Amino acid sequence: MNPITFSKIEFSVHPTGSYTGTIISVDDKGKIDTQYGLKHKITVRVESNAANNGSPHALNHWLTVSAHPKSNLTAFREMVLGRSLTESERTTFDQNELLGKSVGYEVSHRESGDRLFANVIKIWPITDDPTDETQMDDDIFAGENPLVDDDEDLFKDVEVPF
Repeated sequence: MNPITFSKIEFSVHPTGSYTGTIISVDDKGKIDTQYGLKHKITVRVESNAANNGSPHALNHWLTVSAHPKSNLTAFREMVLGRSLTESERTTFDQNELLGKSVGYEVSHRESGDRLFANVIKIWPITDDPTDETQMDDDIFAGENPLVDDDEDLFKDVEVPF
């Protein structure tokens, strides 16, 4: 019997800029060994609406599971939901709260060695309600952007072709 040969898949990095899309999955990756020790990680997968060439792009946004008020996960959830979390919400995390949410998001690129990564640097909720004031609320982005971090382990984005 002949062996099966797999062809190499070429991935394209999500382009920079502002996009709209949908959160299509939240995956628990378990404990991952990082330069800071074992950290419980999740990925939030965002798929863009059709890009310039008519096909969507997707990226995985890696987050450390933490209920700390200043954690990246708390900041991300608040940005997607367009409001502050209650104490009860902050100390529990139902992955379904993010699934199917329509979002606007901004992507930037970062080089590490010979690799190029696409990072979500800003995210906001999108609703059909024109009176919804949470859409692109400047108060959400006041101060430093909690989604921008120089820790490579926090932002490992993988582009998957469609």
